[in-house]
Amino acid sequence: MAGWEISRHPEWDLMYVAGLTAREIADLCGWSLSTVHFHLRRREKYQPGFQSEHAEALAARHPDRPSPRWRKQMTAMKEFTATSGRLPETSTDSDEIRLHTWLVSQRRSDIRGEMSPGKKYLLDSLGDWRSTPRKEVLERHWLERLQMVSDFYSQTERLPRYRSYTTELEHTLGVWLHVQHQSRSQKKLSIDRRDKLDATLPGWKSSQ
Repeated sequence: MAGWEISRHPEWDLMYVAGLTAREIADLCGWSLSTVHFHLRRREKYQPGFQSEHAEALAARHPDRPSPRWRKQMTAMKEFTATSGRLPETSTDSDEIRLHTWLVSQRRSDIRGEMSPGKKYLLDSLGDWRSTPRKEVLERHWLERLQMVSDFYSQTERLPRYRSYTTELEHTLGVWLHVQHQSRSQKKLSIDRRDKLDATLPGWKSSQ
């Protein structure tokens, strides 16, 4: 076996000088924390400046990086979804209530733009963790309205109007389309919805 002057785990070295902690490396690579710590201490002897590179990279990381407590909650979330096949919801079960409360706090952090890329990456392994039952209902309703406007356009060769309308249906669809224009001008229209409108209704942006 080669001596310690040649790293036995070069991938750990790269992660460490990139700012990952020993705990994160152990979790990601499936090794014990004590083994990772031992390796990293040995590398400092053969690679001067190893610890200072790590400290500098660690300080530059997002302040919201996953803590051991956060990772423990994340592990519990993965176990729950693997067993139940779904995300936690409001429930009478105390454990599920705790996980649901934690998940709600992650959604709020994401919406406020405070969540680190590392946390998002780990949460993405749960699937569509950002959606809620209410959001799914609202999204289905939005897509149905979009399809109705598309059908109206196919039948009349024009977009529905919310002022000089000819039927109540046109008025309803015209108001909906007007709301999309307002959301876009106020920068509240999501990129996904904007792309769907662009693909389904070319020229909708200039209709009002």
